[in-house]
Amino acid sequence: MPNELIDRLFARFATLYGNRFVDLWRNIDMVEVRAAWAHELQPYSPQIIGTAVKGLGTHPPSLPEFIDLCQRAKGTFHASFEPALPAPKEDPTTPEVSAARERCMETMRKYKNPQPSHNWAYKLAARRAAGEKLLPCQLLALATFTDNTGIKFTIPSGDVNL
Repeated sequence: MPNELIDRLFARFATLYGNRFVDLWRNIDMVEVRAAWAHELQPYSPQIIGTAVKGLGTHPPSLPEFIDLCQRAKGTFHASFEPALPAPKEDPTTPEVSAARERCMETMRKYKNPQPSHNWAYKLAARRAAGEKLLPCQLLALATFTDNTGIKFTIPSGDVNL
């Protein structure tokens, strides 16, 4: 638990209970007291600790008493929890939705393990042949491409310094 949270908690106790809280720890090293509280309160969120503070009584709590308050706060915190989203409704699947879902799944299966394609090289070569100025990295990719048919694209040395 962050020291800042323990500092805020002890400041709140001092504000609420004054010397009565400080007197609980009169002959004990406060560094050890704070370390013990930080260790024991580690399982609780700041929200639960805040809820426990709201349940404080008229006397300053000992660590076991405050842990008990946190446990009770945790129970009410979870009991009052409402999901952010409503539960999903039944799937009103129509034949159109089923067909669209199947087409989507088929496309996903097709691209899950795609077959290697060299179309990119042929398209790039066609763009270059049509007069488009290609980037140096595109020319380099074409110059180093060879498919299993043995076709090799050559780039004239004047196009780019490879």
